[in-house]
Formats: sequence, structure tokens, C-alpha cells
Amino acid sequence: MLYPISLCFPSSRILPMRTTETKEDYVYTQREKGFDSFKHLEILAAGSVPLYQEPWTIPKFTMTHYNKDLLDKGKEAKSFEWRDHFMKHLTASAMVRYICDSIGVYSPKKVLFMDNSVPLIRDYLSLGLFYGCKELFGDNLDVLEEIPYAYEDFEGELDEPNCTKLLPVSAKSKARPEEINAKLWANDYDLVLFPAILRGTSLHNLQEVLRSGFPREKIALCIGEDEPFSKFKELPVVTQMVSDFNLFVKEID
Repeated sequence: MLYPISLCFPSSRILPMRTTETKEDYVYTQREKGFDSFKHLEILAAGSVPLYQEPWTIPKFTMTHYNKDLLDKGKEAKSFEWRDHFMKHLTASAMVRYICDSIGVYSPKKVLFMDNSVPLIRDYLSLGLFYGCKELFGDNLDVLEEIPYAYEDFEGELDEPNCTKLLPVSAKSKARPEEINAKLWANDYDLVLFPAILRGTSLHNLQEVLRSGFPREKIALCIGEDEPFSKFKELPVVTQMVSDFNLFVKEID
């Protein structure tokens, strides 16, 4: 089953709304590598109105979590209208809840996050879903491979205040690989999330999850690439994902 998905924003970096509107509350944005861009979210998180250039060019099933009527209104849209929609549909936790509700895994208690590429390659969809899972599930979230730059103790050069160093060290996953494997074989998770299924060793890891007997209806796969889905959908492995799994795609053309 194929579902649309959008980028999402960590709740801890959302700024308070200003009490009065000024012309600075309207910020131009546009398509970058893909139609959906983290810049749009940064504008909304600042309490501003995104003025998307040529919003009518956005495909029907891309950026579906945005209010496209407000995008069409441009400067006629109000910041409070956008803030209400943003908080309901575009926060990190809201996007994780959307995934859960879409596949019928309501209020999961134990969740496994599997992406060994995002520690090395910044992926905005994977990062957003990671923060959303941390917000919702806390210590009940196990992570295959931790993301060093997501935590306050990171000392590297990567410094983007809206998507790095947001979590205390105490929030790091404590599950070891052998514990994760045992939980899989015991069907102890309510949801297994692959936020970047085409990256790293995710396809291999998916096969290992299936080999454990874990039910595929409780697995969510995501493709957050900037390229249009038409570039990938003819690949046999992606065709099988659409047929046999719950697949969430950012840029559906």
C-alpha cells in the first residue's frame, strides 16, 4: 500500500507566535531539490507564512500534509491559520502518529527505529521521524544505530539548530543489538519503522526482520528522496514494497 508523507519538524524548536502580524511574517520559499523542503517547515515553525512560488505545480500527492488552500492564498493567508494547521499535521510527533494510524497500529508501546545511514548522511525525513518517535515513545523506542549529532554532547562540525543536538544524553537508546534481535523474534515490538528504506543496509535489515517472523503489517517503510517516485517505482524491489508493505513516499509525482 502506497501512502504520501511529508517532512516534519521537532516540537522543541517551534517558536512562540508573535502577537501582531508584520510584513516580516511573510517569507518566500520555493521548490529546491524536491517540492517538499525543510525550509518550508522552518518558516512555519518561526510563526511566519510561507509564500510558495507557483504552488499549483505541486503534484496532488506530494506535500499532502500542507494546507494547499493556504498555499494558494499566499499573502491573504494568516499566520494563525498556518500555525493551527502546522501543529496538527506537520510536527514530528504528528507525522509519526499519521504513520501509525495509516497502517492500523494505534498507540504502539514498543517501537524499533532502523536506519544505519542517517548517522552518516543527514536525511530530513528520517531525522524528523526519529525526533517524533523520541517525543512519543521515549525509553520504549529502540534504535538500531544511534544518531550522534541528535544529542547535546555532539562535538562535531554539523550544527543546524533546528535538527541537531536537540536531545539530552539520557535519551539515548539503551538496547543492544542482541536485545533488539531477541525482541524481534519474540514479536515484542508494535511497530518497526524504516525511515529510509533505500539507504544504507536497510534492505538487508528488512530481510532479517522478516526472517524473524515479525508481521509485515506492523512494518512501515519510507522513501524520503528528493527525486520523484517515478524514478524508483519501476524497480522490482520498490514494486514489491508497494504490493506487500506499507510504503510512505515524500515525492509522489
